[in-house]
Amino acid sequence: MSAQFISVVLCDALGPLDNGVILYGADIIEPYNFGTDATHECLDGFDLEGDSVRVCISDGYGTTNGTWSNSQPSCSRKLIFSVSYYRVTVIINVKQLSPRLPLCI
Repeated sequence: MSAQFISVVLCDALGPLDNGVILYGADIIEPYNFGTDATHECLDGFDLEGDSVRVCISDGYGTTNGTWSNSQPSCSRKLIFSVSYYRVTVIINVKQLSPRLPLCI
């Protein structure tokens, strides 16, 4: 009878998410186990570009080195357009001082 070994796939922590945070699923310390999810969230005033969830998966080569699914998303500043429109009405009260002078406004 031969011994059987179980390989555990582990993933390192992801790089930082500028202007955002990464929340890991059940595992709270690295290395992270196979199947751990990492949720990406942006700070107020920023929008997430890319997939919000990445999962620790096998690298596909039968090693214990895991990799994260999808690519690293990014947080970009929200574009807020504020258009103001003001209507200004000017009323001019004009008195003609002399009938000989032209009225100029």
